[in-house]
Amino acid sequence: MTIHIELLIGLLVYTLFVFHWVFKEVDRILKIFILILVAFFYIYCGLGVAYLQHPDNGYILSYIIYAATLSFFLKRFEKKRVRIPMSQSISDYSLKWSTWIIVLYMLLSLIPLITAGKMSNLISPPPPAIGDVIADTDFEENRMSNILQTITSFVYVFFLFAVFKYVKKPWLIFILFFLPLYMAYCKNGYLARSGTAFKLMIPLSIIYYFNPKTRKAILISTLSAIPFIIILFAAYVDIRHGENSENLGFVDSLNYLIESETGYPRWYTLLKTEAQYAYNYIIWLLTLPLPGFLKPFEMNFNFNALFTADVLGISLANINSISLPGLVNEGVFIFGKYFFFIHAIIFAYVFMLLYNTLRTGKCNYVALFALMLQLSLLTCRAGSTGTFPMVIKTLFVILLFYYFTPRKKRIM
Repeated sequence: MTIHIELLIGLLVYTLFVFHWVFKEVDRILKIFILILVAFFYIYCGLGVAYLQHPDNGYILSYIIYAATLSFFLKRFEKKRVRIPMSQSISDYSLKWSTWIIVLYMLLSLIPLITAGKMSNLISPPPPAIGDVIADTDFEENRMSNILQTITSFVYVFFLFAVFKYVKKPWLIFILFFLPLYMAYCKNGYLARSGTAFKLMIPLSIIYYFNPKTRKAILISTLSAIPFIIILFAAYVDIRHGENSENLGFVDSLNYLIESETGYPRWYTLLKTEAQYAYNYIIWLLTLPLPGFLKPFEMNFNFNALFTADVLGISLANINSISLPGLVNEGVFIFGKYFFFIHAIIFAYVFMLLYNTLRTGKCNYVALFALMLQLSLLTCRAGSTGTFPMVIKTLFVILLFYYFTPRKKRIM
């Protein structure tokens, strides 16, 4: 495996330099989330170019510009938020009806399993099979959410606020986030590694923050588990495709994961210079708060599928595996090789808008941790089209709830 050490170190030093202001950030929670974002931005968008036999100078320049733009506008938008007065809020309502909201969300998560006739999978879960998921998906049509998905997403927002009531009960917190994940796996027969890691990070971060006595145990357990997680994730690359996994040690597994998880820069040379989907993307962003079944647009919003078809030179009908873009390539794919930096500005705005809106009260912290981890961990790998929907819908629901519920002053 070719490694350009000077490029690897050079991009790391540059990334740390353009984000140096983060280390002086007085808001410790914001600092942590931005540092997580920076780490994964470097891993998924920068590290891989150093492993290419012939690194593309155009991609390196794009990474440099994207990183600088993202850093500048994160700082520029540092105070942006949805300005909602401290009155009766969605968190008050969710805490009052927490038990019913949680029960409802669990039932909604179970319904797809029931309608698919796969309840037995809860007792005997199937082996992972990504091929079956891809085969059942029609990428030539928009994957608009149905009524059940829309209701589930809506209730999930309230669920995140309702869970705050139980932050002092570590095992219950873990179970509440694990059960929907397990039911989704039993229904689909597949879970993405990054998505699974993100879902498990949510209860860990909540337990760590609200239960100081457990912090040392969580840190020790997490650090001890890292080698085993790397070996497991490396094996899962083959298992999910129905292949036999090799028995790799820690070092070989780490190299295998680096090769398979950081190779997104290689797609850059296959991307077109002009903006292909800027209009589709803007329309998609503006209509995200609307339920999918109310958006009868002819344009295709399956951006990762469109990206896969373009870079592999195949039709949407022939896709048998999704090729993820990474954050920089998504910007280039959507806005072209001259205006891709617009993508970084949009991402910075959404990132800070969400953070500052939810940071206003501790009762919002479960929602804050869940959604900020989603933005920080997943976007750098899969792009914004997998993370923005829940973020934008959450902000929209908060606004709707405020303007359409009776208001009463909160006792400070």
